[in-house]
Amino acid sequence: MKALVHSSVLVSAIASSIGSLVIITIILLLSNLFFKKETMGWGDVKLAGVIGLFLGFQNFLIVLWLAALGGSVYGIWLMRRRGMLRESKLPFGSFLAITACVVLYFQETISELIQSWLTYAQ
Repeated sequence: MKALVHSSVLVSAIASSIGSLVIITIILLLSNLFFKKETMGWGDVKLAGVIGLFLGFQNFLIVLWLAALGGSVYGIWLMRRRGMLRESKLPFGSFLAITACVVLYFQETISELIQSWLTYAQ
């Protein structure tokens, strides 16, 4: 019985990792196509896969949303401060890593918050 439980956890973790890789790869390819230049590196894709492996797919989506929000705030702050965004580049992976740590630390609180939103929506 224990082997079955461990294998289902492993399959779930691998599926979460693959889902995270697919989502971030689609974002990478579409953004490269749209902006006609390299917008993210493949290191960001690998990091997303590891985050999905350890945190799960639902928490990866939260990490991705928070990282995009944090990167946007940082970009807007740079544009207002310097007038140009090109001078200082901070890789998206740094925002992924920071928000992954935040989501890992507040994982239970986030899950409770999502559950309360889902029950409220019904």
